[in-house]
Amino acid sequence: MSYSPEQTEKYETMMVGFNIFEEMKQELKLRKCPLHHKRLKVEANWSRDYDIDISISKYCCMEFAQQVGKEFIDKEWFASVTIEGQ
Repeated sequence: MSYSPEQTEKYETMMVGFNIFEEMKQELKLRKCPLHHKRLKVEANWSRDYDIDISISKYCCMEFAQQVGKEFIDKEWFASVTIEGQ
């Protein structure tokens, strides 16, 4: 089974997005909430449409989670950013 050029291009774009996610995740390992001095958990999942969805969980406060979520939104590589419990 071979993939169409459009599918191949979408897959390659998705892989670039995952690389950007991994870079951002590595940076987040060094950051803590300025108020509570805790980290949060970030995961990436992809759909059949080759879209990457970001999920933020295990955070100390909504402000820090929203700040990190905004950073992912600003990159414009991700289809959605979800903060669990919001």
